[in-house]
Amino acid sequence: MKDWQNFDTTTQDQALLNELKGNLFEYLVGQYLARAKGIESTFLRNFGGEAKDRLQFYQSWVREIDPLLYQQLPLLAKKAHEHLTSLLPQKIDHILVVGKALNNPLKNGEFKEADLLIGHGDGEIPISLKLCKNKAFVNTKSGGILSFFTRYFSHPSLKDLAQEQQNILNEKVHHSFSEMGHELYQQYQLDFEGQFDEHWQSLEIGDLPGQLPEHLRPYLFEHYHRVIGDVYKGMEKLRLRAPEIFGQCCMPLLGLGHKDMIQLTCFHEGARDKGHLLRQFHTLTSGQMEKELPLLKIKTPKKGLASFEVEFTGLSLQIRVKPMNVFTTPALKVNCSVRLKE
Repeated sequence: MKDWQNFDTTTQDQALLNELKGNLFEYLVGQYLARAKGIESTFLRNFGGEAKDRLQFYQSWVREIDPLLYQQLPLLAKKAHEHLTSLLPQKIDHILVVGKALNNPLKNGEFKEADLLIGHGDGEIPISLKLCKNKAFVNTKSGGILSFFTRYFSHPSLKDLAQEQQNILNEKVHHSFSEMGHELYQQYQLDFEGQFDEHWQSLEIGDLPGQLPEHLRPYLFEHYHRVIGDVYKGMEKLRLRAPEIFGQCCMPLLGLGHKDMIQLTCFHEGARDKGHLLRQFHTLTSGQMEKELPLLKIKTPKKGLASFEVEFTGLSLQIRVKPMNVFTTPALKVNCSVRLKE
């Protein structure tokens, strides 16, 4: 378990709260579904041990940080279960909470995006649950940039080009990182020799993006912009090679890596003074998105931004470059998120 007691800033508290409320929401939706289907005792037996202990810790933490959200979560989960019921079979055998569990074989296989697995006579229905502030981007996928193309565009029709673009991207990432390092070191009349060494540490600036002084941030942002430009170029080349296959490869980026996945997003008022009240539900399935794939368009990254968007009829898929953690290593990640159009 992470040492969450050391989270002592507002930003970190909020990030942690977002993570923990999602875990609680997943469990509560599963419990309400199980209760409605008359299998709550089985559901509770399947959820125990370390997972149960961890959930109890989450409950106490959320209750302390945001009591109003803690009170509202069961109400949001109850409405979510009611919304899901019409999409599920009448007869359900079992409901499993897989969520963000570590080392869960179900998460490491074909159901990796699922938060709940609904078992019925014909198999399993994976459910992806999202609890987000109204009008926010909904995170769907995140992973290291050094395997982005080869991981998601490995279809035989694109595999060779994906490997080629991955090689190009990896080289560009390291070159851009080195360029940023030189620019930052020059501000202090230092020579950058490929890594942030003891000379940088002696400045006591830190290595988290938020710790950078205002006058240094443009160099970091320009690094992100250069890299996202190369991600954009690679994706556009892959799209031109095989548009239909490219669209199918984008499905996991949308959080729909399984053909039967149901993605349910619960949008609520995020501000505490607005009570976290429910605003709307949005359901997304592979069947819905497959109709839109031929119409997708990739928009050019705007100047200075670390992201671009893949446009569909009713939503946008944002592709964004972010640091893994610190900015003083070449490691970057690609974050994918979905935003509904007004």
